Amino acid sequence: MNIYLLAFISALFYRAGGMRGLNTKIRDLGCPTLYLLSWLQHPYPWWAHSLSFLLLFASLTTYWDSVVGEDNFYLHGFAIGLAYFPYAIVSGNWWGLIARSLILATFMGILNWWANRGKLPFSDWIEELLRGASIVLTFPLVY
Repeated sequence: MNIYLLAFISALFYRAGGMRGLNTKIRDLGCPTLYLLSWLQHPYPWWAHSLSFLLLFASLTTYWDSVVGEDNFYLHGFAIGLAYFPYAIVSGNWWGLIARSLILATFMGILNWWANRGKLPFSDWIEELLRGASIVLTFPLVY
């Protein structure tokens, strides 16, 4: 599947999960299902796919406010990156996992700071669409 198409669909799932009146499970289950479908193209064992699905689901359900007292998008992005830990076990691509986790942490944290600092109109749309797309666009780092 085309990575840009997957990124677009991921952005829509991520945003839909944050929209008022819609259920967050659209994001929490939609994004991992999308990623699972793309990863099934790779010859990894079933347990790596299943465990990564569950870890990504868990990382999408929190912004770490219960741990640090407020939403923390640096931790959110880092946890999303680490959700592919099982793939690193199988592939041995530890540097890719570390790079992806750090890139997502930095990007999501700075994006949130920038959008809120600048009082941008539609900042929730900008943030959530870009966060959702960035998860897919950093896939190649873990292959």
